[in-house]
Amino acid sequence: MGNFYDPNKLMCLKDLDGQRPEIFMCEGNRTAGKTFAFKWVCIRDWLRHGKKFMVLYRYSYELDGAADAFFKDIEQIKLPGHVMTSDWCIRNVCLNLYLDKKHCGYAMCMSNPDVVKKKSATFVDVDKIFMDEYQSESGKYLPNELDRFQSIHTSVARGGGKHTRYVPVYMASNGVTIFNPYSVAFGFSSRLKADTKFIRGHGVVMERTFNQNAAAAIKDSAFARAFAGTNYQEYATGDTYMLDDDNFIGKWGGMKTPIATLIYQGAKYGLWSLKNKGVHVVSHKYEPDLKLVISGTIQDHHEGTYFMKSGPILKRLVDSYDRGLIFFEDGACKNAFIDLIGYNRFKTQ
Repeated sequence: MGNFYDPNKLMCLKDLDGQRPEIFMCEGNRTAGKTFAFKWVCIRDWLRHGKKFMVLYRYSYELDGAADAFFKDIEQIKLPGHVMTSDWCIRNVCLNLYLDKKHCGYAMCMSNPDVVKKKSATFVDVDKIFMDEYQSESGKYLPNELDRFQSIHTSVARGGGKHTRYVPVYMASNGVTIFNPYSVAFGFSSRLKADTKFIRGHGVVMERTFNQNAAAAIKDSAFARAFAGTNYQEYATGDTYMLDDDNFIGKWGGMKTPIATLIYQGAKYGLWSLKNKGVHVVSHKYEPDLKLVISGTIQDHHEGTYFMKSGPILKRLVDSYDRGLIFFEDGACKNAFIDLIGYNRFKTQ
């Protein structure tokens, strides 16, 4: 296993405040061993110390076959002959997991945090949480996913004679986009550089890993050679983000006229018209007194906003984007705008 990812350095890092973090994130190229490494941490600590774990999923349908999905590669490589099984703890919300018929943890979906809150005492024995694929290749996230994530952790960390227990969360993912909701929320997306390996936040640390052996193995496969040069193969075998590019991103000088304020996932952006250029620019700077305030989600929509669902404003923005007439201050502005005008609207369920 020497050619695969080792999480020990990440797990020993202090956060930006010099304290023990509670969220440990790792992103990198495909088949590098990230998921396996954190799953083994969960199983190893159960076998050695009886510490139970929780595996976190987005959707209830992912709980179907969760025991096999979690344990099958562990069984083949580390624990041949051992068996993981499951039954319902909370129907359609949470499974009990058993290793060789002994209760070792839970598999939980985030889609119903209210039920988890009511049953929080059930999870007082959870020592750690693991979430795989926190960055979605398809761009699909739960509505208010970060709120659900926080609610479930708060519910799990209750009890034990304390207001809150230390329950570390291990998160693994391929490098899909620097602007995923978690990296944005933790302030990483604006601080990451091309050569960043480790980055610290308040209560959270992240490692960016690139496994050259995994990349070479994928490239050498007959399947990958058949798709050589495609964007997906570049993502799967390279140290790049799948969904990020620099198209239409840059600094634009000159006279600008404010057109609208855009609100997306609580953040505000300005839509500006560049004088005598025939183009628009989306930036973090906005004019606070504008009457036209466009909201991109139900959560952002309130009195005084125009909900971007249909109509002539949406059509004009989509047409301008399609014609290459809208530019962006940075990738965060670009991703917010693309989601707001509806390109990814039906990816969120």
